[in-house]
Amino acid sequence: MPIPWARTVTRWLSQNYAWLLILSCLLLFTTQTLFNFPIAVMAVIGLYRLWRAPTKYWQDRGVRVLLGLFLCLWLPMLFSLVDAVEAGRATSQSLTYLRFFFAGVFALDTLRDHTARRRLFMGTSIFVAFWCVDAMIQLAFGRDLFGYPYNGSQLNGLFHPKLRLGLLTATFFPILLEVARQSAYRWWWVGAAVIPALAAILLSGNRNAWFMLAVAAAGYLLFLRTIQRGLSWIRISSFAAVILGLVLVAALQYPPFQSRVQTTLMLLSGEREAVAFATSYRLSLWRTAANIATAHWLNGVGPRGFRYVYKQYAGPDDYFLSHGYQGQTHPHQVFLEVFAETGIIGVTGYLAFWWLLWKRWRQLETPGAVQSGPWLLCTVVTILPTGSHLAFYGSYWSSIVWWLLAIALATGAAPSPPRVAQ
Repeated sequence: MPIPWARTVTRWLSQNYAWLLILSCLLLFTTQTLFNFPIAVMAVIGLYRLWRAPTKYWQDRGVRVLLGLFLCLWLPMLFSLVDAVEAGRATSQSLTYLRFFFAGVFALDTLRDHTARRRLFMGTSIFVAFWCVDAMIQLAFGRDLFGYPYNGSQLNGLFHPKLRLGLLTATFFPILLEVARQSAYRWWWVGAAVIPALAAILLSGNRNAWFMLAVAAAGYLLFLRTIQRGLSWIRISSFAAVILGLVLVAALQYPPFQSRVQTTLMLLSGEREAVAFATSYRLSLWRTAANIATAHWLNGVGPRGFRYVYKQYAGPDDYFLSHGYQGQTHPHQVFLEVFAETGIIGVTGYLAFWWLLWKRWRQLETPGAVQSGPWLLCTVVTILPTGSHLAFYGSYWSSIVWWLLAIALATGAAPSPPRVAQ
């Protein structure tokens, strides 16, 4: 005898699997590699749909913009293969990079639907808020809800053992702010999500996450100015200053945070050793990257090739080699990574990527800008040329960039009429 609710659940899943598949990527970004599975499934479906109805998709403006942006980064990767220092790794990285375009086609197709957009937006905000609340539990009790321990200096929450909590929370901070705006700045959402998010970013101890937070907050204020001309800047600035001030005062009572702040202030000393220590000795990485970029200025050493030539181009006083390391996997600086691994061709493509992104934003009508703005701002935070986060050409960060970008492009287009609620 059939179970009555099973048929209802099956029907609901069949109608909603597409946006759930997209949302599952966000859930799996807390893992080491599992996020690759839903992206691969999305790519296969996207490729199949493109093959079945090529004319329909090539005539779609969103798909054409996505293709243009994709080619800006992908073609330089192909040019770098000519004399890549590790041909096998570079070729594999370049060919598998194609999955992001086809997964993007799937996302654009799925998010034509207004209901799917709304549910993905709310699902994203709930997941990110949960990361932050879980991190606060880890801070308070020494373990999070899943038993992951606190190391005593840097929160990592669901991202244990990786220290990615601050980076990902700062990336998605505009989404939390947008939910607060849409709920008329209700205090319950500020207390349940925005404040824990600020605390999670600050107490993660990741200074690049602090910088990303500053960019996200400033960018969101500009976004508000774009969509709400009559906004009271005094009121919103005062509100933001009070919230941030309270969180900072509380964070400064936390010894590990105090230590990170003191280390950061050493950047102002002007002393070479102090500055090197304050940057986690990344000056060595940046000098090595600059040496590689100078020697391979046209097309670089190939994506992910930095690690293979590190010793060859490192200086005699390189911190990492002199302390027993074999080198590093990437320069921890987006612009230098692009220059070193794909050369001036890659830099040109990267700048063209920014130009196309800006052009697309300028073309959006007000309804599209309101929906797309927070997602686009999240994307900008992940691709800033000053970013010193994870490898730009690496699988993890590339997945985040293209996941966000596909959603930003999709939500900027006019949606189809909303479905009748199930």
